[in-house]
Amino acid sequence: MENVFGKREVSFTKDLERAWSIRSIRALLTRYRDAAIGLGLFGIAFGLYVSTLPTSITWANFSADSGELASAVYTLGVAHPPGYPTYILLGKLFSFFPVGEVAFRTNLMSAFFGAGTIALLYFIVLDFIALAVPNSTDNRGVARFTSAGVAALALAASPLIWSQAIVTEVYTLNVFFAAAITLLLVHRAVRRAEAPTGLLADRYLLAASFLLGLGMGNHMTLVLLVPPTLLLIAAKWDRRSFLTVPGALASFLVGLSIYVYLPISASQHPLVNWGQASEASGFWWVISGTPYRELPFSASSDLWLDRLTDWWSLLVDQFYYPGVALGLIGTWWLWRRHLVGGVFTTSYVLLLIIYAGTYNTPDSFVYLIPAFMIFGLWVGLGSFWTLTEAVPWMWRKLRPVNNRRAYRISIVLVVLLILAFVPGRSLAANYGDQDLSNDSEAIEYGQRVLRAIEPGSLLIADTDNHIFSLWYTQFVVDPRPDVVLITQNLLVYDWYTESVEDRYPGVLPDAPGRTYHERLPNLILGNLDKRPIYLTDRTSSNAFVFDRFMMETVPIGEGALQQIYRVQGEKEDFS
Repeated sequence: MENVFGKREVSFTKDLERAWSIRSIRALLTRYRDAAIGLGLFGIAFGLYVSTLPTSITWANFSADSGELASAVYTLGVAHPPGYPTYILLGKLFSFFPVGEVAFRTNLMSAFFGAGTIALLYFIVLDFIALAVPNSTDNRGVARFTSAGVAALALAASPLIWSQAIVTEVYTLNVFFAAAITLLLVHRAVRRAEAPTGLLADRYLLAASFLLGLGMGNHMTLVLLVPPTLLLIAAKWDRRSFLTVPGALASFLVGLSIYVYLPISASQHPLVNWGQASEASGFWWVISGTPYRELPFSASSDLWLDRLTDWWSLLVDQFYYPGVALGLIGTWWLWRRHLVGGVFTTSYVLLLIIYAGTYNTPDSFVYLIPAFMIFGLWVGLGSFWTLTEAVPWMWRKLRPVNNRRAYRISIVLVVLLILAFVPGRSLAANYGDQDLSNDSEAIEYGQRVLRAIEPGSLLIADTDNHIFSLWYTQFVVDPRPDVVLITQNLLVYDWYTESVEDRYPGVLPDAPGRTYHERLPNLILGNLDKRPIYLTDRTSSNAFVFDRFMMETVPIGEGALQQIYRVQGEKEDFS
C-alpha cells in the first residue's frame, strides 16, 4: 500500500512538474514570439524608411528646419526655441555613425525612432486587448498578435509618419516618446489589474514620468498627454496611490533637467546658438518659445473648420476607407469593452486636434502624428473585433456546418484582405512620392551659392529653406570661413547682433540701429566699400532694401529661383 501510494505520489509529482514545464515553455515561446514579431516589424519599417532616405538635408516634407537641426547637432549648439536638447544630444550620438553626411545620419535617426514607434504600437495593441478582454481564451492568441501586426504595418505605411521618418525633424522622436509612455501606462494598468499592490506597477509610472520630462526636451506638445494620463491613473486610484506622487514628480523633473544642456552649450558659443541661453533672460526666451507665442490658439474659427474637413481627407489618405472603418469600429469596441481606455485614447486625440487646429501655421498638421498613432491602435482593435466577433458571427450564419479548416481559411483571407487594402495599398500608392533617395536640391543650393560668391563676401540669407541650407553647407559640409554669413530676419534680436559682433568683428557698423529696418540697410552701407555683398532672396521683408540699393542678378543654376543678388551701390535718387 505504501509502495502504491509512493508510486502515485511520484507520478503526481512528475505530472505536476510536466504541466508546469509545459506552461513555462508556452509562456516563454509566447513572450519571445511577441518580441520577435516586434523586432520584425521594426526591421520592416526601418528598411522601408531607409530605402527612401535622402542622403543629405532636404526641403521636402515640410523639413526646411533640417539644415538647422543637422547643424545644431554637428556643432552641439542650441536650435530654435525651445532649443530641442533631447533631439540634439540623441542626434549627436547618431552623428558618430560612420556612414554618409551628418544630415544622412540625422535622417537615419528619424527612421530609427519612426520604426521604433511601429514596434511599440504592436505591443500597445496587445496590452489594450489584454486590458479590454482580460479573460479571453487561448484560441484568440493568433487574433491578438495578428491584429497588432496589422495596426503596426498600417501605421508604418501611412504617408504622414513615413514623410517625417525620412527627414531630419523632431516629429518621429516625439511620437516615439508618446508611444513609449502610452505603452508603459497601459502595461501598468494591465499589471495593476493582476496585482494592485505590486511594486512593479509603480516602476512603470516612474519610467513614464521620466520619459515625459525627457520627451518634452524634444517637443513640448508631449504635455498634451498629461490630462489623459491622469484620467487613466485615476481609474485605479486609492489612498496608497498618493505614495507614488513624489516619486513620479521627481522622475519627471529628472527627465526635464535635460534643459540644463542649453546654458552649458550656449556658454561655449557654438555656431548655432539661438537666444544666448547662457543668460537667464536668454534661457527663458528659448524655452518659452518667445518668437512663436502668438501662434498657438490663434487660428480663426473658419480656418479651424476648414482644417477639420481637410484632416478627414488626411485621415483617409493615411489608412484609406477600409482602415478608417476598422479604426472607427475599434474606437467603438474599446469604449464598450474598457471605458477608461476609450476615454484615455479619445481625449488625447481630441487635445491634439484642438492644438493643431488652432496653431496658426500651414504645417500644423504634423502635430497630429501621435493622433494617427492612436488611430493605428484603433485599427488594430477593429481588426481584433473583426477576427474574433464579426467573422465567427458571419460564419455561424452562413456556414452552420462545423468545418474548422474552412473557418481558418476564411480568417486568413480576411487578414490578407485587410493587409492588401490598408498597408499594402498605402505602400504601393506612396512609395514613389516618399522616395527622396535622389533628392539633393537643398544641399546643391548651398554649394552653388557659396561657389558663386567671391572670397570675403558678405552673404545675407533670407527664407528658412535658403538660410538653413546655407548654415548646413557653411558650418558642416563645405565651410567657407572667409564668408560672412548673416541671417537677415534674426537682425531684429539684440542677442543675434551681439553674436555677429563676436563672430565677425567689425562687420556691424558702430551704430547698427535699433530696429530691423535700420539694421539691415546700415549693415549693407557699412560694408559697401569693404567686401562684396549678396542677398539670397527678394521678399516682402527686404523689399525696402531693393528700393534703396542697385542690385545685380547672379544666376547660380537653371530656373527662376536659382539666383542671388549682388549689391552694386546705393541709388542716387534715394532720399
